[in-house]
Amino acid sequence: MATDGFLLPSAWDEVSSPETYYLRALQIVDRRADFIPAEQFISGDRYTFVRNAFLQRREFLIKDGKITEDPFADDDDFMLEDF
Repeated sequence: MATDGFLLPSAWDEVSSPETYYLRALQIVDRRADFIPAEQFISGDRYTFVRNAFLQRREFLIKDGKITEDPFADDDDFMLEDF
């Protein structure tokens, strides 16, 4: 959106030298390296897992962290129905 530039200024707007690009690239690689140990938690289809994580985070940010429906809040123990 056009207003995002005013509310959330980009760090790229204040680039004054090529070293800034190198530092930014280094930050991106470093952040990616931090996530490598977390990849062991991905189960099943990788695309579906990442998509669902993105959508859950997006919903969390949109609702300011307020959870409206909790799938585990039911009084019935649905896991024991098969036994």
